[in-house]
Amino acid sequence: MRSTQTEFILALTLFGALATSCIPTAQPGMTRFSYQPTSGETVVKAKPTLDPTFPVFLASNRALRDEQQNRHPFADEPSSDFGLRFGVAQVEIENPTAHRRGRVSLKRTTLLASDPATRDSALADDWTDEIRAQLKHRTESTIVIYVHGYNAYVPANTEIAALLFHLCGQPGAVINFEWPSRESVLSYAADKALANISTRHFRTLLQQLSAETGADQIHLIGHSAGCPLIVRSLAAIRQANLNLTPDQLQDRFRIGRVVLAAPDIGAGIFFNEVLDGFHEVTEGVTVYASQGDLPLLASQLVFDEARLGRSFDGFDPWQSELALSLPEIEWIDVSGLESRRNGFLGHFHFLCNPTVSLDITRIVAGRSVEVRGLSKQDPNSLGFSLPSP
Repeated sequence: MRSTQTEFILALTLFGALATSCIPTAQPGMTRFSYQPTSGETVVKAKPTLDPTFPVFLASNRALRDEQQNRHPFADEPSSDFGLRFGVAQVEIENPTAHRRGRVSLKRTTLLASDPATRDSALADDWTDEIRAQLKHRTESTIVIYVHGYNAYVPANTEIAALLFHLCGQPGAVINFEWPSRESVLSYAADKALANISTRHFRTLLQQLSAETGADQIHLIGHSAGCPLIVRSLAAIRQANLNLTPDQLQDRFRIGRVVLAAPDIGAGIFFNEVLDGFHEVTEGVTVYASQGDLPLLASQLVFDEARLGRSFDGFDPWQSELALSLPEIEWIDVSGLESRRNGFLGHFHFLCNPTVSLDITRIVAGRSVEVRGLSKQDPNSLGFSLPSP
C-alpha cells in the first residue's frame, strides 16, 4: 500500500513539476532590487551603470550536440572523455534599472574550448582570460556560480544565473555550471545519478577558478538536485586538505557564501558531510527550506528520509543538536512565504518570492543575520524567519 501511495504522489507531483520546473524565461521584475535599509545598512539600488548586456560563462560536463545550436550547444548526456566544456553566453536584461517586471533574454552561446587537451585538469586559457578581463572591469572581484536542479534546460539555467547575478548588482562574473540533466520530467533517478557523478568536475572547476582567475570570492548558489553536488564537492576538498585550518582553506580556495535553495538532499547525507567539514571551506552556508515544497515531499517519500529543503522538524535529535552548534550554517524557514507567484509546488521560492531572492542578494553582499533582519520566535529553535516585505 505504501509503495502504491508513494508512486501515485510522486507521479502527480512530478507531472506538475513539468510545468513549473522548466522555467523558459527568468523575470527579474519578480524581485525588488531596491529596499529600505535595516539597522546599519546602506541602501542597495539598481544603478544606471549596470550593463543591460553581459556574459554568462558556461562550464559543463555535458557532451556537445551533433548539430550545434546558437543558444543551446550542449546535449543531455555526459561528455565521453570526462572533460569539461567551456563557453560564453551573451544575455540581455530589458529595463535593467527598472523596478517593474522585465525579461532576461539569451542571445547566443559561443563555445570557446570544446575539446580540452588535458581533460579537466586545467581550464581553457581563453575562457579563463575572459573571466579575468571581466573581473578587472567590475567594482568587485567576485564570481557567482549557479548550479541548477533536476529537469533543467540549458538556456533557462543560463537566464536564471543572469537574473541572480543582475539582482546582486553584477559584482564580478557569473558562471552557469551545467551538469548533464536529461531535461525530462521522467528522468528524476537518472538526473540524481548524473548530478552525483558531476561532483569531480565541479570540484576541479572550483580549484581552477581559485588558482587562475584572481577572484577574491567565489559564491555558490545551488537549487534542488544541484545542492548535493555542491555539498559533496566541498566535502571532498575538505577531506583532501585535512592539514589546513578553516582559515587556510578559505584563503586557498576563496569560497565565499554558499546558498542551498530547496536542497534535494537527505538530512543524513547532509550531516555526514557536515561531520566531514564541508562548511569549513566556506565563509558560511545558508539553507532555505519550505514545508510547502511538494516536489521535495515526493522525494522524501521515495527515499524514506527527511529532505533538507522541506523542513527542519524532521531531523533526528542528534542532527538538530549538531545544527544548533554550528553558527557557520544559517537555517531559514520560508514556509510562510508561499504565494501564487511562487507556484503551487513551492519549489522556486529562491527565484519567484521577492523576500527570499532579496535575502540572497544581501548574503552575496556580505550582510549579517542582524542586518538582514532575520529573527527567531524561539531562541532555541533552529530556523530563522525572514522579515516581512
